[in-house]
Amino acid sequence: MNQQGEEKLLQNSGKIMWIVFLSGLVSALNTGTLYIAYLDLAEHFHSDLSTTQWLTIMYSLTSAMITPVAGYFSKRYSLRKALITALIIMIVASACCTLAVNMQMLIGCRAIQGIAGGLMMPLSLAIIYQWIPKEKQGRFLSISLMGMSMGPAIGPTLSGLFLATVGWQAIFLCNVPITLVDLYLVYRIIPKENSCKDDLLDYKSILTVFCGTMFILLSFYQAGKTGWQRPTLWLGLILGCVLLYVFVRGQLKAQEKALLDFRIFRNQKFTVSVILSAILYANITLGAFLLPVFLESAMGMEPLPAGMVLFFPALCMALATPVAGRVYEKLSARTQLIGGLNVMILGNVLVTTFKQDTALWMIVMFLCVRYIGAAFANVPSLDYGLGALPKNKASEGTAMNNWIKSMAISMSLSIFTAIYALEERQHIAELLRQGIVQSAAVAQTAVIVNSHLFWLQAGTLLLGLLLIVATTEKKKA
Repeated sequence: MNQQGEEKLLQNSGKIMWIVFLSGLVSALNTGTLYIAYLDLAEHFHSDLSTTQWLTIMYSLTSAMITPVAGYFSKRYSLRKALITALIIMIVASACCTLAVNMQMLIGCRAIQGIAGGLMMPLSLAIIYQWIPKEKQGRFLSISLMGMSMGPAIGPTLSGLFLATVGWQAIFLCNVPITLVDLYLVYRIIPKENSCKDDLLDYKSILTVFCGTMFILLSFYQAGKTGWQRPTLWLGLILGCVLLYVFVRGQLKAQEKALLDFRIFRNQKFTVSVILSAILYANITLGAFLLPVFLESAMGMEPLPAGMVLFFPALCMALATPVAGRVYEKLSARTQLIGGLNVMILGNVLVTTFKQDTALWMIVMFLCVRYIGAAFANVPSLDYGLGALPKNKASEGTAMNNWIKSMAISMSLSIFTAIYALEERQHIAELLRQGIVQSAAVAQTAVIVNSHLFWLQAGTLLLGLLLIVATTEKKKA
């Protein structure tokens, strides 16, 4: 990019902040608004709940499949063109969702939304690390994370209001105005760049990483529902691992012409950052999955009131994120990560104490502790590694981080779902043998399993904390 383009970006840094915020918000709303809409959508389309859940599974699957090649598209067609294309696809797919006449068509439209979302996030983050001065990158990153935090905060509430008033179509239309504003800003602010269309499109590598990712995630999704006994699950998992091995080996040989440059993992900061980011986002997503189950099964709450209880902690995280970005400008990554992870671990331990008669104000307060810790750990967990890469590797670094993060989230959800189902069957059967009625057995089981799984999450965060202590220096990173 020429000097005039750089000056234009610096003059419009406030608008760039809006670009990264809106991109994060759109991505989060695409999942946040579906948290409490499954039953209504299943009823409207005369579908069962397991089929309806594919609205989220398919979005996550296609998003994870496309994310690893986001950096390649950025280099080949320019970051500006790639991001504009992703935003247009998101608008069209969201509009098509409202026209769906059956569940299969809606799932297909969600798959296209996932493709757009899988491109948007790494590309919008690449703007920060490619064009924003290093001393301001943490602040811009915190704004993007604030947008992503707003999804869990306002998504369930918006969804409940839409379902009660204007109808299910509004769930998919609500992000269209936001995406249009984002598209306008990208078109006007992000400067044009030279693309690299001379190289032939590597269809073979793209197909390999697509299929490898798909087989692995589908295997974990199905295992979470049916267990690991089926041979086809293991076959799919092995095939996916083999395909990804072939992909990685081919990319290492291709070097400068690779879709993804895996040599960036030689940078220890980036490697540690990717691992820690995966742990953090898996924990945040697992909390969003487990907590509504606890509130509804153990405390007997309806979906909308449960969503309102979770609204305040998620909003607290969204508001704490830009504060964390400001604090990060004065602290080292090591110091803020250790502090944020310790607070998050404390929050998880507090959640393990939840019972059927726990006061709602205590639930909200303990969850706020957990989410504030997440907000302060999130910013340095990403910036620590991405900020250590050269500018020309920004798109690849953000794509790699988002890809591995997506894989970690999907696999952890499947593993925890399987653990939850196994423990639920065991505890309910035991309580029924003791003469406890079905409804009481389900409620007590939700309390027990919730406690066990949040202890497990605290353990994974502790591993992340030990990793930071062992690999980072005490001085300013």
